[in-house]
Amino acid sequence: MSDALRASLAPFVASVQPQHAGLWLDRFCPDLAEPEKVKPGHFDQACSAPEPPLYRLHYEVWKQALVDLGARLAEGLVGSQATGNEAPGRLVVGLGGESVLETSVTLHRTYGVPFIPGSALKGLAASYAHRRLEDVLWREGGMAHQAAFGTTEQAGCVVFYDALYIPGTGVDRRPLHQDVMTVHHPQYYRGEDSAPADWDSPIPVHFLTSTGKYLLAVSGPDLWSQKALEILGLALAEEGVGGKTSRGYGRMALKVLQWVPPSETVQAGAASQPGGQEFRSVERVRGAKPGDFKSGIQNFVGQWQKLPHGPEKKALARAILECVARHNWKDARSKPWYSEISSFLEE
Repeated sequence: MSDALRASLAPFVASVQPQHAGLWLDRFCPDLAEPEKVKPGHFDQACSAPEPPLYRLHYEVWKQALVDLGARLAEGLVGSQATGNEAPGRLVVGLGGESVLETSVTLHRTYGVPFIPGSALKGLAASYAHRRLEDVLWREGGMAHQAAFGTTEQAGCVVFYDALYIPGTGVDRRPLHQDVMTVHHPQYYRGEDSAPADWDSPIPVHFLTSTGKYLLAVSGPDLWSQKALEILGLALAEEGVGGKTSRGYGRMALKVLQWVPPSETVQAGAASQPGGQEFRSVERVRGAKPGDFKSGIQNFVGQWQKLPHGPEKKALARAILECVARHNWKDARSKPWYSEISSFLEE
């Protein structure tokens, strides 16, 4: 923005009350000639933006859609610990994102409220499973890890959804709050030939954090989604999500909500679509107990072999291999049908 245009708009901007934190940060940015002086006030004004009235409706519709889908839901309070301590804390997601303000924060593009991207939650759970779980099947490259989280060649069977901010749960009913980190020895940290000294001038860096509760959701085959949510809960309680987790940011303990299986109308709708018979075959494979699955594997493989190439054939192939991993059927790798299905999925 040119200096002349900025000067002409200054009276108007001074009288405006922010209604959308994201727009305020991006489109009403002040002159940053002296950022240490103007950024704190700019951030404070963004934090004062109210939750849009329509956001609560959007949240309720989103939550009901997840329930109808049969997703597993959990509420996580930022700052809460697995010990039961529910002292409010801070979360910072997207701190290193590109921004003229030096620091950034991830906000919903439509409503301007914070959220946690599903990709961040999936990455956290996958990393935690690889590093912290004792079962080798959950290490990267293991059957369970590949089935749940996928690989670069194929998708995993568990879907991690964006975690939306629960309306009205932020500290003082505000989702955003300003924070500050201070660089005490800037020349030393820049790698210059200067040792840290008491007379160095500290530089405060202001940034935005979020508070409150978030609705987390995962979906997929019953046992897989249950295990994925359990792993995610451990990762959030012990490590946290987002930036500055080593300082305690991003920690939360999950309160798992009552799971509602997919409604009969959803299942009936899926079965009535093209490929509905294959949908039922996939569900039978996923719901089979270990003994029933092993005794009926030739029937399942036969159904798969009869299908034409397409999404239904891939879905049934993935379901069979996922069931092998879930039941820890180690001898299956030596079976001809296992190699045939694996080769098909790698095509």
